[in-house]
Amino acid sequence: MKTAITKLIALLIGLGTLAGCNDPRAEAPSRTRIDRINGYAKMMRDREAQGHRRVAHTLDLIERQNRRSDEHLRRDLRRLNRRSHYDIQRWHDRQPRYRSDLLDMWDGNPDLANEMIPRMFY
Repeated sequence: MKTAITKLIALLIGLGTLAGCNDPRAEAPSRTRIDRINGYAKMMRDREAQGHRRVAHTLDLIERQNRRSDEHLRRDLRRLNRRSHYDIQRWHDRQPRYRSDLLDMWDGNPDLANEMIPRMFY
């Protein structure tokens, strides 16, 4: 008897599953999920189709940034070189003034040291 009831319940569940449900309210969640899956699949297909263009665009962007960085580095090195030469030349050009100021300071004018020493070294 127990097995007959079990078989009957299994048969009823099977028939209910195979028969399905024609109520649109019951089908709506399944339709929504299927639509979302299809939308996601379409988005992935589109991304894959555009992949080579995105990679080419990214490589182009990297190349442009490298060129610009290289130009900036070269410009900054030229400026640094010019500034270094200017500072060295200025120091050499001012040597007579520094000697003169030192001689004045040694001749009894120590007030010049406060003005002259920062200019000598900075």
